[in-house]
Parts: sequence; C-alpha cells; structure tokens
Amino acid sequence: MSSTPDVWQRHSSQWQQIGPPLRPGPEDARIMMEALAPALAGANSRPVIGVLGVTPELVQLPWQGTVDLRAFDQSAEMIARVWTPNPNIASEVQVARWQELPAADQSLDAVIGDGSLYVLESLDEYVSVLTQVHRVLRPGGRFVCLEFSRPHFWLRPFYDLYSYFVIPRLGAWVARQPIAYQYLVDSIRRFPDQASFAAALQVAGFADVAWRNLSFGIACLHFGTKPHEA
Repeated sequence: MSSTPDVWQRHSSQWQQIGPPLRPGPEDARIMMEALAPALAGANSRPVIGVLGVTPELVQLPWQGTVDLRAFDQSAEMIARVWTPNPNIASEVQVARWQELPAADQSLDAVIGDGSLYVLESLDEYVSVLTQVHRVLRPGGRFVCLEFSRPHFWLRPFYDLYSYFVIPRLGAWVARQPIAYQYLVDSIRRFPDQASFAAALQVAGFADVAWRNLSFGIACLHFGTKPHEA
C-alpha cells in the first residue's frame, strides 16, 4: 500500500467508532462467504485463507471446518489496534506490503479483502497486487474483494453530495478525524469502475471474472478464479 501512514494511524485509533458502510455489515459477510464457497469446496482438508488487511468482520467470519487464516497489513498501527485472532481457527497476522506478499507460490486457497484496494493510487498498483494474489493462490483458488465502486447513474449526484459533504463531517463528529475521512473519500473516487477493475483482474491472470453490485453500485463484490494449468 502506498497510502499516507499518518492517515492510517489516525484511522486505526478510531476504528471501533466506525460503522457501515465504512465497515462491512452482516449481509456483506454472508455474500462474501457464498462467493468463497466454490474455492473452499475444492480445497484440501485444511484450507488456507489470506486476508488483505485486518478487518475484524472478515477475520471473524463463520469459517466451516478446519481453516488456517493469514492476514497481511502494512500498517503496524492497524494491526496493534484492530487485529483480533479468530478464536475458532488458527489465525495469524504479518506486517507486509500487498505488492510483496510473504507467502509461497500456490500456497493459499482463497484471498479476501474488504475496502482494502481503494487505498492504492493507480491502476498499475492494482495490477501489481492482483498479480501477487494470483501467484500465491493454488489453481482453482478464488479472490474475492468487496470495494466501493461507481453507483448507478441516477444515484451518482446524490452519492457525490453524500461522499463529499456527509462522510467527512461524520468523521469529524464521530471519530474526530475529518482529514482521514476526506482522504478515504478521495481514494474511493479514484478506484476503477466495475468494468475497469474486472479488466485488471484479467490482466493479472484470473478467469471467471465477474462482479456483483450492492446498494445500487455504491459497493461491488469482485471475484476471479486462478485457472488450472492446461
């Protein structure tokens, strides 16, 4: 990640006061588990899941059976303040850049993230991270991420007003961090639209690339599968 460390330090200090839509809700978690089902069904007896970031709602998902979970986050502040191991499975966290994931080739059965990639600053960075994710996935492994995206055209004017004026003020009122929230809003607006991000997944080598709009496109679930070698 190349976002300003000071922003994430401020963000981490107020994490517990943040709620949806900046953190995933129960319905988001359910949809993500459904999207992961094909990869987990085809995994070995002890699937290994990678998480981009330390979002508690992902770490604490109701994983079925025996699962190992490995989380990666560049921000030591986020890890120190937000990371909580899942008590029902083996889970660990490492300080790491997503462009250089400390995992062996073809060692993970799935990689997931929520609102994580929009902190990157260019399409080249997205492709770099996606290429790393592709490298560490086993053939048949699945990448699933839930990101803010482009809402339907009729909603965009209202969403623009909300994101520019309401979210930063909520950040000032609830978390006392308007600068951090303005940074997040700007990052979200730089994130590629649904089709552009799907194209980046294909460039990185993923197959069966698709997306599912949520909340009229304000959020979007993206997924792709690492193909088996011919």
